[in-house]
Amino acid sequence: GANYPLNIDANATTNSIQVDSSGRSFRGNIPYIQLLHNANQEYASGNAITNWRINQSNGITHSSGVLTIPVTGLYHIGVTLIQDGDGGVYANINGTNQFRIGYADIGTGISWSQLSGDAIFYLQANDLFKLTMQGTHNIYGDSGFSTVSSFYCYLIG
Repeated sequence: GANYPLNIDANATTNSIQVDSSGRSFRGNIPYIQLLHNANQEYASGNAITNWRINQSNGITHSSGVLTIPVTGLYHIGVTLIQDGDGGVYANINGTNQFRIGYADIGTGISWSQLSGDAIFYLQANDLFKLTMQGTHNIYGDSGFSTVSSFYCYLIG
């Protein structure tokens, strides 16, 4: 679990547990972020995937494809991308690739492939998390509702 005190609080502040009128308890103001990729863009091997826009967010900050984790805890992180070829994406914490969180394998006669993956990480407050490319690929994106490439992170415990 989290390394900070949790209090019962009807206002559901960041470090609290809220109890609703039915007696259900839940954590208020859980840190989360969902990013959508803005445009088709090529990324070189080893580079972070950037050009995200925030779709939803609470407490997790984002700059140039890098998430800053607000509080220590377990985080569920996932990615779904459309890319032009075979290859993977690494989960990178504080500048170090941890493992390949997703991989895509292009089919015969197809020009794009779908990459997806997710994992749970124990992260410390102020850790930096990003996705880095295994190879050089174009990532699909769109500034409207047609984008299918997304990246999310949320605190689960």
